[in-house]
Amino acid sequence: PQSSYLKLKRPADVREQNHHVYLIFSTTTTPVHETELEPMESDGQSITDLSTDPYVALAFSSTTTHDEPTLAAHAHRSPAWRVAANFVNTVVGAGIVGLPHTLKRSGFALGMGLMLFACCMTHYSIQLLVRMGIEMRVSTYEEAAKSASGGQVPARLLMSPDFDFGACLSYLVIMTDAAARAFAQLHPPLGPHDGPVRELVLFATAPLLLVLCLKRDLSALERWSAFSVMLCVLLSVFVSWQFFVLDGSLAGRGADAPLVQADTGVASAFGIVAFAFVNNDTAFLLFATLRTPTERRWATLSAASLGVAFAICASFAALGYLTFRDLVSDNVLNDYPSDSPSILVMRLLYALSMLLTYPTTFFVVRHVCNELAYAGSDGHATVQANTRARHLLLTLAIFGLSFGLAAARVKLGIVMGLTGGFAGVVIAFVLPPALYLRCNRTGFSPLLWRNKGAMCASAYELGPAIAMLAFGVCASVLAPMQTVACAIAPNRFYTLC
Repeated sequence: PQSSYLKLKRPADVREQNHHVYLIFSTTTTPVHETELEPMESDGQSITDLSTDPYVALAFSSTTTHDEPTLAAHAHRSPAWRVAANFVNTVVGAGIVGLPHTLKRSGFALGMGLMLFACCMTHYSIQLLVRMGIEMRVSTYEEAAKSASGGQVPARLLMSPDFDFGACLSYLVIMTDAAARAFAQLHPPLGPHDGPVRELVLFATAPLLLVLCLKRDLSALERWSAFSVMLCVLLSVFVSWQFFVLDGSLAGRGADAPLVQADTGVASAFGIVAFAFVNNDTAFLLFATLRTPTERRWATLSAASLGVAFAICASFAALGYLTFRDLVSDNVLNDYPSDSPSILVMRLLYALSMLLTYPTTFFVVRHVCNELAYAGSDGHATVQANTRARHLLLTLAIFGLSFGLAAARVKLGIVMGLTGGFAGVVIAFVLPPALYLRCNRTGFSPLLWRNKGAMCASAYELGPAIAMLAFGVCASVLAPMQTVACAIAPNRFYTLC
């Protein structure tokens, strides 16, 4: 690790007392170059520096200037604002254009409350993950799950890439749809936006995306992420401006409906909200790139990043919904008139934003697929340490599959609802509290009634995690059920859709 090294002293410092063997360690706060560390032999096993992988094999250190447990920094250490740009970019992505539709499904006031609720729960869930990582000295989500469960939770189930692959697919669908509409408006001979121009746009952007996806380090995308976030801010400003310009002229018959009225599509709406706000899958990867990655520093960065993301998403959702009311679709950009020069510019900018967001989520999918395919094998290595052939194989396979499904024109609302309602909810609101309760070091039992004489204290320590777990289990069942029912038989389940 860069912050400190533990060096074993000479054999003379190995003492035996009361039939116990004591190894005497000394710490040096001055960093030592890796070449100065020589492997030593102990009982036939080599003791050497194991921090050769700077990406996910993070080494731990407790000798910091703040006396706070921390992870050793990533090889490419970044200041907080650059990590925050990546953080916000993982939230303000494809899901933002579907948020106005969630207000239609759930009702305006309830939908806004769902977004705030999901934002707060995501922050708490991420803190649980990082706290577990530091306490158990693990560096990835799957390692934390395996360690906390005593190896009983199947790693292949926990590392399911469904959520992130669904996000990648959504980015491609939105990018091609927005760009195709813009180019069809600019050059009518290309044909209608839902014609071959979509595939033309999709495969024309493939070379640029492939170059970004072939990179091995998430920190290489921080500047692109900051640019993408600025584009999303600009898009929110545009939606706000259009709300006042159109002045309700495009709103449907529900223009006068009360904003506090709740609707029956709450469960499926929360699936799309979860799709937008959940980024627990990237927590460890982002934490690894933070300079001086302590729990306190990460909590501050997480709260600030989610606050910025919520402000962007909430303003976009509220004003986008109020502009069209019951006529809003699952992609609000498609609802604006195509003859407006301003919407032409916004569609092009948002297409560019999705283009730059895709690689960030792609990194997570590739990491998970690498673990699924090679974990436990003799040739297992992390993404950064993989051979060129394996790196190309993984990258091209995932890249080709996502582009193939995007070319098949999958329905955006179903992708968001299913991946967010099940995979997203499980990743963010079921597994983190369940694993935390399993390995909690508070000394309290999750069965609160067993903590005789300390019911209030145990409820304070474990209550939020227990409540999140109960909510997550219910949401992971109800949200995908409602999404599937409305997709298959909307007329039969009219009251739910």
